[in-house]
Amino acid sequence: MPSPAPIDPMRVEIPVAWCLEGRDLTEPRMSPTGAQVAVVVRWQRATGIVLIPATGGPERLLTTAPAPSPGRGMGGGCFDWLPDASGIVYVAVDGELWRQPLAGAPRQLTTFGRECRAPSVSPDGSFVVVVVDEAEVWQVPVEDTAEQAPVRLDDGDDAFCFDPHVGADSVGAVWSGWSPPSMPWDAAHVVTTRIGSRTPDLTRWRPADAAVQQPRWCTDGSLACVHDASGWLNVYVDDQAVAAEEAEQAGPTWGMGQRSYASSPDGEFVAFARNERGFGRLCAVERRTGRVRDVARGVHGQLGWVGEVLVALRTGARTPTQVVAYDTASWDRTVLAVGPVAGWDHVELPEPELVTVETPTGVELHARRYTAGTGRLLCWVHGGPTDQWQVDFRPRIAYWWSRGWDVLVVDPRGTTGHGRNYQRALNGGWGLVDVDDTAALIEHAHRSGWSTPQRTVMMGGSSGGLTVL
Repeated sequence: MPSPAPIDPMRVEIPVAWCLEGRDLTEPRMSPTGAQVAVVVRWQRATGIVLIPATGGPERLLTTAPAPSPGRGMGGGCFDWLPDASGIVYVAVDGELWRQPLAGAPRQLTTFGRECRAPSVSPDGSFVVVVVDEAEVWQVPVEDTAEQAPVRLDDGDDAFCFDPHVGADSVGAVWSGWSPPSMPWDAAHVVTTRIGSRTPDLTRWRPADAAVQQPRWCTDGSLACVHDASGWLNVYVDDQAVAAEEAEQAGPTWGMGQRSYASSPDGEFVAFARNERGFGRLCAVERRTGRVRDVARGVHGQLGWVGEVLVALRTGARTPTQVVAYDTASWDRTVLAVGPVAGWDHVELPEPELVTVETPTGVELHARRYTAGTGRLLCWVHGGPTDQWQVDFRPRIAYWWSRGWDVLVVDPRGTTGHGRNYQRALNGGWGLVDVDDTAALIEHAHRSGWSTPQRTVMMGGSSGGLTVL
């Protein structure tokens, strides 16, 4: 049957229940055999990890109790597959690591009494490397043997450790680390070590005046990561950018488990998520030639490539968050799961338009306008301030837009997505520069006739709330 005709959004106010109900999807991971995809799902206060056939089909709940501890948005760090695809290792709401086989009861692997995150199972399946309390990196045996006990791998010199990964030889481990007063986007570095050393034997590296994130070993032993030494967060393999461009290929490190790039199994291609001034696009680059293919529009994340299938989260202003699988031979897309309620599919939601304003000092400011056109403006300031609201699925924006409000999502200096210089331009001016930039964008809206001061509302939370105040 044909799909129902879209409802006129200006005659239908989006219900609050649509914004509150539905479910969150995060961290889709293809099994090592490529047969199925595991996805972390959250319904209100309930969480679970479900299995979906890689070609599409019914979902089956894998985890029971204890429930998994999900990531958020394009982050993750909840679980990893066992290399033989016989099950997963996941972080539960009790903070401990558990092994969940596809058939059988879960078994507890740790008794730290603290908070584990971002497990990475060794390719030989004998151990897991995991972060504890965001500060320590531990090697934990998968099998319950009296001869083995958890071993700490870091040396304690970094206040924070994120995103460990074990190399294909099950010998090398890598993670990112940093310490205050720096934040991860200021000066995070790569830490590498050799598994099995009697004492921590660590190597630290980062480019000058740059920050590194998402370090991972490739199948050929080379090291991939994202850093902004060029002024833009680009993906690198060893010391070579896979697609050098003035666009961000990752977001800021607010939590663990971001996966904004993925290498093909043979290492010849790298897929990455590009940020185009807030809009998103999935791209794939052939490493030998440097030729970049634009695969699909939409904000993408949590990329994983097994065989000839690339799995990702995909979302957009008009696209409720979904888990998708791309056939990398043709780049045809299959939707495996959708999170928000079905009502969203029947409303013609708006795509925002880009807004740029130049300050008297020559700084170009950025925003995106969701247009209702009734002469009322809601200016929304994101938190962080080192963050950005990309053009992804945001029910709160759609809620107010459906009630006749233009929504102006502003990117004052300090926002990510526009290069390292723009992100760092707020340093030393928090509460001043961001206020001036937001005021300039609102003044532009008033000069353009979108609204008046009397019909303009400010909204923001966290650091955005400071700007509003």
